[in-house]
Amino acid sequence: MRRAATVLVAFTLWASVALSGVAGASQRASRTSSEPDARAPALTSFEGLGAWIDIYDPWAFAHPAATARRARVRGVQTLFVETSNYSRDFAVYQPQAMSRLLKAAHARGMDVVAWYLPGFYNVKFDFRRSMAAIRFDLNGQSFDGFGLDIEHSGVTPVSRRSDRLVAISRRLDANTKPNYPLSAIIPSPRGIELAGGYWPNFPYDRMAPYYDVWQPMTYYTYRVKGYRDVYDYTRRNTQILRDETGDPSLPIHQIGGIANRSSGRETAAFVDALIYDDLMGGSIYDLGLTGPEDWAELKRLASP
Repeated sequence: MRRAATVLVAFTLWASVALSGVAGASQRASRTSSEPDARAPALTSFEGLGAWIDIYDPWAFAHPAATARRARVRGVQTLFVETSNYSRDFAVYQPQAMSRLLKAAHARGMDVVAWYLPGFYNVKFDFRRSMAAIRFDLNGQSFDGFGLDIEHSGVTPVSRRSDRLVAISRRLDANTKPNYPLSAIIPSPRGIELAGGYWPNFPYDRMAPYYDVWQPMTYYTYRVKGYRDVYDYTRRNTQILRDETGDPSLPIHQIGGIANRSSGRETAAFVDALIYDDLMGGSIYDLGLTGPEDWAELKRLASP
């Protein structure tokens, strides 16, 4: 289990396996236990400075070596790469090109974490698409972790969307190795509050057992401007997430941006807020949109 109790009676364990993740507790090793556990996933892929690539950036896939070089020279330690979304007709975008990008990034010492955007229209479909990324292995190249991009709001009522999100999360947990890191890429917690009807009663507590890392899409450029407001907005996202999960030491990697709408001063505020709250890492969306004034600030997030 990721954050559940470390002792399970035999019947509960049997039920968890028999239901293949449809019901039951997480099978992850407890992250909060004071005792070291070899099953617990290493979270280094989410530490320090990251960068994002989606499937709408064909240049990045067509020029994997240049993409990896551009990211690494800026201090990027992990690439977060989209594999597909609920509306596309492929499980993994351009598998050969994806393999080449993985190889180029790994050769430069970077990790690569896959991410997938579910629609929540069909739990089995979204689960299969997610597992296609997790199980991707081509020419000896595979991903170092996986993130579920939780934002699509087409399914209503909201309670049904939340139930399906939790169901997918449970299945992912049950069908990945305990030491394989999973992240919840969630809407901005403060943005959820401000949006009102977008996703009320977001199921933080129900999701918590199934994820190792939380990656809120802070995206402050949609909400605020200027150093002070960006700083406060970013810190508020951290506070809400810690409060909602009841975990003041929750592993958080915040995502800022949008890069081409953020001034250098606003990017500095984002970075300052992450450093003040001692977050494990951060990034800005996305790699292709990030300018020199942003990189000048983001480099402060890079781990030694």
